[in-house]
Parts: sequence; structure tokens; C-alpha cells
Amino acid sequence: MDAALSAEDITDNNPYYTMGNEDNTFIKSGIWRSEKYNNNLVSKVWPNEAVFMDWFNKKCMNVWSKGLYDLYQQTKYDGLWIDMNEPTTFQHGETKPSDAIPVKAAEEEKTLLGDSYNWYYEFKSQKKMSTFELPFIPRYNPDAAAKDKPYSSNFDYMTLSLNATVSGLNNEMQYNVHSIYGHMMAMRTQQFLKGDNAPKKDDRTFILSRSTFTSSGQYTSHWLGDNWRSYDYMQYSIAGIMNMNMFGIPHAGADVCGFFGEKKDDEMCARWIQLATFYPLARAH
Repeated sequence: MDAALSAEDITDNNPYYTMGNEDNTFIKSGIWRSEKYNNNLVSKVWPNEAVFMDWFNKKCMNVWSKGLYDLYQQTKYDGLWIDMNEPTTFQHGETKPSDAIPVKAAEEEKTLLGDSYNWYYEFKSQKKMSTFELPFIPRYNPDAAAKDKPYSSNFDYMTLSLNATVSGLNNEMQYNVHSIYGHMMAMRTQQFLKGDNAPKKDDRTFILSRSTFTSSGQYTSHWLGDNWRSYDYMQYSIAGIMNMNMFGIPHAGADVCGFFGEKKDDEMCARWIQLATFYPLARAH
């Protein structure tokens, strides 16, 4: 189960969107006002238009429980794998809706790491008055060719705008809660699996989440994410899994034999399988 919920059809034909929209349980845009999408932040993932649950809003369980229950009627699952829940998107920040009106230009002081900076709600370019340009940015570049592109180092690279808001937490900025999105999704998923209406409420729950936070182990298992088919990543997995134990996520593992890369190396894969016998969680992806 990925974090994005399709908004390609926002009519009653899509009960999950309409239910969530009526309950006001989607993350809101801090840049655009859109009557069409009820000011919900819209981005692109597998659907070309998608919205994202506000897990802090308790009403999110209405649509999430319905979706997971309906899924069980089609596929009798024993556990759930929740993915793309950093959340990851296929664009940066958000999509501009067709009826978008920019939020009125305003300045508001926000506290970032203990210091106050001016945070602009309206931008005219990606470099001037941009909601994406923070007082500091990490030097992350996905590849050498991206160094001069506007998004080569921004925090919203392939994720949501950082000034998006969550109504379930007094309209808190995404900047301050982004890192616990996957943790909250896991918590709500377990809440359904243990609820009175869960199809297997008497069974032990199993959830596997890509995005986690300190203490997420009380709700979910974790794997280290998409890795590469190489001896280096086989070695990295040892420290990664041990770190997860320190973070309160004891049931953790890595993609055995790697995920990315086309090169086939039977010897490496055999060694990796041997190593994986010592993983708390071992699986291929």
C-alpha cells in the first residue's frame, strides 16, 4: 500500500477521495488555493493526480479503514506492506491545479532550528521568494548532471512542499512533521488491524514500512529501502540493521541480494543469503 491516494477522479465514483475530502483529512497546500481540490495539496505519483492523508487527523481512519477492509474482501492478506511513505512523489513540491489561485503574498515568522526566518507563502520563481528555498539546504545531488537544476539540493526533492499544512495538528507545517509521516501511517494501519471491525483482529499484526522513525518498532517492521546489488551494500546492511535496533525497531532487514542493478552475481547473492540468516527480517525484493 503506497501513501498516495488517487485524485484523478474526484467524483462520487471515487468514494475514498470523496470521503476523505468531506472529512478534511488530506494535507493542504500552502501555495495554491483550489476550489476543485478543496485546497488539498496535489502531486504526482503512480496516479497523475494524487492527494496525501493527514494521519494526525483522527477522521483519517474513516477512509483508511474502508480502503483496507475493501482490499481484504479482494485479497485475504495476513499482513500489510506500506511503501512510498516518506512520502515519495514523482515531482518536487506539488502540482499547480488548473484553477489555482496563489495564496495572498504574506510573510510570517517561523522557527527553524531555533532561529527565526521569513517564510514566504507566494513565489514568482524557483529562486526568488520560493517556498522551497530554505535558509540552508543539504548538498544532495542525485547525479552530476543535476547540480545546476533548481531542485538538485532542496528538501522537497521528490516529496511534498514543506509549507503544506496538516489540519489534524493545528495546521502545523510539513517542515516540522515530515519525518514522522511513515511512523504515523504505520500507527494508523495497526489501529485498523487491531480494531473491532478488522477482518483478523485476533491475529498478531504484521506491517512492513519503508519510512519509520524512532520507536516505530511498536507498530511496524522495517527494511532499509531500495539498495544495490553489490558487496558494498551487503556490508552496509549490517550497520543499518544494528542502527535500527538502537532506534527502537528490532524487526528490521535489508533486500537480500539487492534491488537496483542489472548485474547478476550468483556468488554474491549466495553470500548475501548466508548473511541474511542472521537478519531479524530477511526477504528478497
